[in-house]
Amino acid sequence: MTAGSSGWMFDPRDANYDHAGGTGGFTSYAFFNAKDDVASVVLVNRSSGLAESLGVQIAELLDEGLPTHSIRR
Repeated sequence: MTAGSSGWMFDPRDANYDHAGGTGGFTSYAFFNAKDDVASVVLVNRSSGLAESLGVQIAELLDEGLPTHSIRR
């Protein structure tokens, strides 16, 4: 992965751009792939690795061409 000047990470293996972050008890993960025309954003109201973990799983499903669904707990 390489980091761009805007803070987005780029993975040349699958052409995904992603960014994760958090503040004050909230975390987020976002990714997009312009080549495949897909994107996802995960927002979580707790400080944990859950947003990034879910986001990476969603990205992998989309990379494999598998259908995704809205995830609710």
